[in-house]
Amino acid sequence: MDPKYVAQSIEAFEQRHRISLPQEYRKFICQIGNGGAGPYYGLFPFGQHDDGFALGSWEKGHLLGDVSRPFAYQDSWNLPESFWNEEPHSTEDTPSEEEDELWEAWDRRLEAHYWNGSIMDGAIPICHLGCALRHWLVVNGPCRGEIWEDRRTENNGLSPVLSKDGKRLTFEMWYMFWLEETLEEYASR
Repeated sequence: MDPKYVAQSIEAFEQRHRISLPQEYRKFICQIGNGGAGPYYGLFPFGQHDDGFALGSWEKGHLLGDVSRPFAYQDSWNLPESFWNEEPHSTEDTPSEEEDELWEAWDRRLEAHYWNGSIMDGAIPICHLGCALRHWLVVNGPCRGEIWEDRRTENNGLSPVLSKDGKRLTFEMWYMFWLEETLEEYASR
């Protein structure tokens, strides 16, 4: 994609949502590459995320919250154990119709309290780790510029991505860590 078009798309996005993207990410997307090579399954192109097995638009996806609102978390987040203790547990004696109703009700609760797009307010998805696990870049709020891991598909919530020495990773640190590891692996062959 034409870098000029990407820059225009970013400017329009920033104006529409009254934010400015972290400079490291903005510079990378405009000058180095809009998606492609990167950690795990690579970077998503700006404005896209995985939607099943294909890339989908942020505008049509259910994952994204409102990026103009601050990201709500500063420390790891998950629903309390008391929530997870309410997950249905059927027995072999449970009639299938009743079991279906229990799981449908549980899915509605998960959608409202765990998969609601507002949970990811102030963040954009930047890569897929496989098995519906993702990394997000916080673009609004106190953790702006940090990469966060989304492990909700494993019921493990959200947490900041940390370096080996426990520092929270910014986009540049995250990408450079991947690049250095990849080069080291290649050199050792």
